[in-house]
Amino acid sequence: MRRRFTPVGVAGEVTVADCYADHHNEIAADLDAAHQVAGDRQVIAVVQPSGYARVRTFGRQMGAVLAIGADCTIMLDVHGTDPIPGVSCALVGEAAIAAGGHVRYATGHHPADLVAAIARPGDVVVLLGTGDVSGLAMPILTRLRETAGQYV
Repeated sequence: MRRRFTPVGVAGEVTVADCYADHHNEIAADLDAAHQVAGDRQVIAVVQPSGYARVRTFGRQMGAVLAIGADCTIMLDVHGTDPIPGVSCALVGEAAIAAGGHVRYATGHHPADLVAAIARPGDVVVLLGTGDVSGLAMPILTRLRETAGQYV
């Protein structure tokens, strides 16, 4: 199936996969698959929560799953129409942090720069969401190629 842990490429020995996941059970399954690929290396989730109503209903569960399954989560804005007051990516991010997860918000930063600053050889980057998050795969791979070998 396309976009169900679909490998996009490898750069700087970091694997990037694209996943059409917008429900906490799907996110958990994709993060589990990522850990099988990463082994003892880290899994970095780039998450674009999908739909304001879905985030309102399942955001806390999504955050809990991210805290367990991702070594680092990079949060993007919610993809969707009809915003709901008080519902944003922060609902998911705060739930992840409360459950012990490590979260970075992409606000003001290009997600590719954040990934390149965090990722190391052997890591797996998983793009999660139903929106245009998959369009970040090539910029992330390009940035990883540019920074390969510059690890501290």
